[in-house]
Amino acid sequence: MLGFMLASATVLHTLFSTRINAIGGLVFFTALTLAYFLLKRRRDAALPSSP
Repeated sequence: MLGFMLASATVLHTLFSTRINAIGGLVFFTALTLAYFLLKRRRDAALPSSP
């Protein structure tokens, strides 16, 4: 969770920079967010459910 917050802060910081930095930051943030949810879903599917 800390990494997500730090990445969010970094992306927000890039929004005040040049347009290229803003686009790159948003693309990076989107890719990390998608990877997080995909890995979380895969981990949840791999864990056995408790009775």
